[in-house]
Amino acid sequence: MATSTGLGATLTAPGVTLAEILDISWSGISRTSIETTNMATVETLGSANGGRTFIPGSPPDAGEITAECNLDANTSSWIDALDNTGGSVVLTFPDSTTWTSSGFVTALSVGVPLEDKMTISVTIKLTGQIV
Repeated sequence: MATSTGLGATLTAPGVTLAEILDISWSGISRTSIETTNMATVETLGSANGGRTFIPGSPPDAGEITAECNLDANTSSWIDALDNTGGSVVLTFPDSTTWTSSGFVTALSVGVPLEDKMTISVTIKLTGQIV
């Protein structure tokens, strides 16, 4: 896929109708690191060039997706989304490539500025593998 803009990307999530999306942000996949430094490794490495040692934790954390949208205050499904237990989350890129995972809504925040459009931000915790 060549570099392009996000124009045309969509996001579907359980219990939420995401319309008029302005921005989609994904925290990314992360993995914990487990420190394995011990007295023997510190002594072997020496204090001049020594360092702590680590091994990768497992399994990785799929992270969170946050979408900012124009707010339609007459849409009550936003509040209901927090009661939803989860389901399929699909991020579709402008070239029709999709990333799918399971997830559930963890947070909603609303912006109601004096002289600008109203917005809502929805945060979705991804769970399991991304395919």
